[in-house]
Parts: sequence; structure tokens; C-alpha cells
Amino acid sequence: MAEQINREHMALKLSGNASPEYSIVIPVLNSSRSLVPLYEELKNVFDERRAAFELILINDGSTDSSWEVIKQLHDKDPNVRGFNLSKNFGQHNATMCGLLHARGQYMITMDSDLQHDPKDIFVMRSKLDEGYDCIIGSIPDKKHSFLKVLSSRIMDYLNTKFIGKPKDIKLSSFRIISRYLVEEFNKIKTPFAFFPAMLFSTTSKVANSDITHRPSYLGKSSYTLGKLVKLASNLIINNSSILLRNVAVIGILSSIISGSLAVIIIIKKIFWGIGVSGWTSLFVAMLFQGGIILLSLGIIGEYLVRIIKQQTDNRYFVIREKIE
Repeated sequence: MAEQINREHMALKLSGNASPEYSIVIPVLNSSRSLVPLYEELKNVFDERRAAFELILINDGSTDSSWEVIKQLHDKDPNVRGFNLSKNFGQHNATMCGLLHARGQYMITMDSDLQHDPKDIFVMRSKLDEGYDCIIGSIPDKKHSFLKVLSSRIMDYLNTKFIGKPKDIKLSSFRIISRYLVEEFNKIKTPFAFFPAMLFSTTSKVANSDITHRPSYLGKSSYTLGKLVKLASNLIINNSSILLRNVAVIGILSSIISGSLAVIIIIKKIFWGIGVSGWTSLFVAMLFQGGIILLSLGIIGEYLVRIIKQQTDNRYFVIREKIE
């Protein structure tokens, strides 16, 4: 039976010296080929620094042997902890699963495809000590496909427009976060986890640090156009009321335009005897009004569906199995 997680009971207490200094949280989706070399890179970097760390791997509905590899890594090193989700909940929800179970004083999130260089963790850590709550890796030269670069630019615009992201802050999934910030995240009640919205609604102490960006070890990105649309909808609908406000504005404007046209037609008929000319314009106007009404109802319906889901099921994820 799937273990259903209630977020109110997920924040783990630090247990003195037993807790590692760093928690590295990595969502995994069909990344079985990259997990072993990723672990070895991380271990070498932290061994050189003589820093204690735990590696938290969240299997987010992989269809390959990723979970088996995670279990093998745990058998080899007990500092590797694994969480097997019952289905694919998405990168942001899987990341929150790891963060809410992490025990370290410093939380690092990164991708599983080796595009992020573990050596940059300590570069970002030094900047975090300047008084920030979160340092985000900034990528000056991205090793992405055209579609991924385009989608990143679209999401950057939406994040700036809808959730108040500062224009000078660049987003990526490579971050180092203070424990204070993660504990504040745990107070947010929503099944639609979207990390940038949670971040900028909680703190303004966010900065960038330039990082190395390497070609993906796995080749093709798992991000698709459908996932981008879903992510954008979560951003716009769950973290902004701008659509509802625009629906109201469009309704008011269309009413004013329709009323003005009606007055003009009546005046022309009374004073000049000119009747309504052409059924085509009337038919187009009816279709236009009907389209606006249906669009408005669709937007309102989407908000209602998400409100209902949030009231009935506010879980980020469901864990099927865990090893720690």
C-alpha cells in the first residue's frame, strides 16, 4: 500500500552531530545510466573537502532501472537515501519530497544528468554565507537544445511577470538553500509545488553565482512541450490571479463596446432611418461574444478545479517505498 505523506509531519528535526552538514537532493527520471558516475563525482568532491553529506535520490516514476540503481548505491553507501514515488509527480514536487526529508544544514538541489558540476557547490556555499537564503546557479553558456533554451526564456519572462522574480535573477535547478528557508516552505499548503513561486514569496535574499554547465550525460532532455505547458499553467493559475482579472477587464470592455454600438445603431435608425446593415457583421459579433464567454468560463472552471483539489488533497507526493 502506498504510504500517503502528510506534510505537517514531514519536517525532520536535526539530531545533533548525527546530521550531515550538506543534503544533496536530486529528482530522478529515467537516469539509471548517470546515477553511479554522479555519485562518484559527488563523493570525490566532498571527500576532498572532508565534508559530511547525504545524497537523497527521489525516483519520480522512472520506467527504467533507476530505482534498482538507487538501492544498489544505498547498499554501497548508507549516506545515500532513496524515495520511490508512486507515480510521476513532476520535478518540483519530487524536489520538495527530498527537501522536506533532508537533515542537513545546507540543502543542494541539482539535476541527475551530470550537467551540473559538483565542485560549484562550494562556490555557491561561500556566497550563501554572505547573508543570503538561497543561491541559484547562473549559467552563462547553456549546453541546451534550441527548444530548451526557448522554453527557459519563456519561463523566465513568466516568472518575472507573474511571481515577481527580479529581472537580474536567473533561475536554474542548481541551488543551495538554507535550512530556515526549507522549514518555511513546509508551511505552504498546496499540491502544485512551484519552486520559484515558493522562493520569492518567502524571501528576497536570493542571489546568483556563475556555474559550469556541461553537456548532458543522458543526451536528450526529458522536458517536453507538454511538460512546459503544464509548468506554465501551474505558474500562472496557482500563483497569480491575473487571468481572472483580465477576464473581468475583457468583459467590461466588450460590454462597453457592445453598448456603444447599440446606441449608434439606435441613433442612426431614429434620426436618419438607417437600419442594421449586413448579417455577416452581426454573426461575427455573436461569435466573438460567445467565444469570450466560453473562454471566461473555462478559465474560471480551471481555477475552481484547482481550488477543489487543494482543499481535498494538498499532498506534494506519495511515497511507495523508501530506503534510508
